[in-house]
Amino acid sequence: MPSEHRLHPYSIIFAFLTQIRLFVVPGIFVLVGMTSRNGDWWQPWMMLLIIPNAMVSVLRYVTFRYRYAESEMVIRSGLVFRKERHIPYGRIQNIDAVQNVLHRLLNVVEVKVETGGGGTTEATMSVLPMFAFHEMRTRVFAERQAATPEVANATVAPAPALLQLGTRELLLCGFIDNRGAVVIGAAAGVLWELGLFDRLMPTLFGETVTGRGAVRGLFRAAIGNVTVSLERMLMTIAAIAMLFLVVRILSMGWAAVRLNGFKLLVVGGDARTEYGLLTRVAAAIPLRRVQTLTIRETPLHRVFGRVAVRVDTAGGRVEDGNAKPHRESLAPILRREALPDFVRAVVGPAYDGVAWQAMAPGAFRREVKGWLFSALLMFGGLTFWTRWWAVPVMPLLLAWAILGARYTVKHLGWAINDEALLFKSGWLWRRVVIVRLSKIQTVTLGESPFDRRLAMAGLHVDTAGAAEGSVVHIPYLTRDTAATLYAQVSEEAAHRQFKW
Repeated sequence: MPSEHRLHPYSIIFAFLTQIRLFVVPGIFVLVGMTSRNGDWWQPWMMLLIIPNAMVSVLRYVTFRYRYAESEMVIRSGLVFRKERHIPYGRIQNIDAVQNVLHRLLNVVEVKVETGGGGTTEATMSVLPMFAFHEMRTRVFAERQAATPEVANATVAPAPALLQLGTRELLLCGFIDNRGAVVIGAAAGVLWELGLFDRLMPTLFGETVTGRGAVRGLFRAAIGNVTVSLERMLMTIAAIAMLFLVVRILSMGWAAVRLNGFKLLVVGGDARTEYGLLTRVAAAIPLRRVQTLTIRETPLHRVFGRVAVRVDTAGGRVEDGNAKPHRESLAPILRREALPDFVRAVVGPAYDGVAWQAMAPGAFRREVKGWLFSALLMFGGLTFWTRWWAVPVMPLLLAWAILGARYTVKHLGWAINDEALLFKSGWLWRRVVIVRLSKIQTVTLGESPFDRRLAMAGLHVDTAGAAEGSVVHIPYLTRDTAATLYAQVSEEAAHRQFKW
């Protein structure tokens, strides 16, 4: 029987530090905040939960074991409720490593093992020695790399980086993505616990101080209820503009720290990424398990000639705005001219010479109805607040609805080739989804009552990486085109061998 391995003894220390971060640090802020405002005295006692949680962490370290069998990894844990998991090597698709500053000082790593069986991590090992992590990656991927143990352990010449981001690109990525709101939200939470919001909120929104709240006064002036001096209005607008600027600057700093030293390599059929200044992350994605590739382009991306690229793998779906922990886009930022070569390296020639097909002639009639309905809702809201002042705005809302619908339909398109089904959408925020034909699981042809009136239909395509709904929904196809495309995609998917 193969020998069993344990977690590193430092696991207890890291588990205890996690409990301190979750319970003690917020508790300290609560105690400090209670000196400046009335609070609930039960909140500080929540810090005592660290004691049973620390005991659970010690118990987990004592009972956690893993070993390498001939064709699978076996993980045992638990004392009262024992659990044994068998993870076949062929099902493991990602082995990610996470290292913060303390991890690197102690030469240990947190390891996450992911399979194609779901959207969650199959196993988290916190923490392992670095040599144990390298041994795990070598053993698990040896069969897929078609190498003997001697070859797997041999020194391999470093592959050229497919993408390497310098400081300038990282700052630009942060400016475009604008994730400074995360830092602002964390700071707001600290201010709330310290009771500083009790002094700040009346100044901004309330009426308990001299004059009226700045934001509240500006809002009332906009709807015609009160009159605000020009000086106060300009100061408020300048403060709001300054806030947006600060958020952008914080986002740039966040990206520079979070993605520091970002490097993407393609080694032995794996896309391997490394990044991070304080928390260092190393992740591997088997390219043969890539289900879809998505190209995202915002207005700011177009201004700077950049795009962002992400891939979805089986069990690794990333929803909009909710990325998996320690998982960044495959290319957080990429020059537009480098996109064809990048896509070719990841999914082959699926993006080469794409011949985009337009939607059905009645697509505008379908799309404009939704835009007009939104315009009417906005007009109703303006009428409620401003009465007759909203009437001159109505023509602008109608023009916005018509132009929006027209440009939305103009930027819809689909294509199919020997490698993939492609779909593009979006007017201001554009998106191109490339679905590999060999990864398609289901194809559905659908018609709504509105589609039937105009002899149209839609196509829904799912892959093994889809958590909910369709990976691609192609609307506004003529009925004949939809039927032909449905038959073609179904036949292509049925005659291709699916491999995890």
